Amino acid sequence: MTAPIQARVFQCAAELLGGPRQLSDRLGVSPGQLSRWMANEETSPLPAFLGAVDIILASEEGFAAIFSSRAATLH
Repeated sequence: MTAPIQARVFQCAAELLGGPRQLSDRLGVSPGQLSRWMANEETSPLPAFLGAVDIILASEEGFAAIFSSRAATLH
């Protein structure tokens, strides 16, 4: 089973930036908070989620990764 979209978005954005620490710094949140969002234990605030989406959309590699994995789960 694939991870919910929130978790996948944060995971993808973290990979693009070099890891969760870099993403938490970029978003201005604690590493622990980001970890809970990445594990889908808590729902993130919309600005944090959209910040991660912006990181992905700014990267051709990230855009393809998040949407190709989503398309695969729809079939």
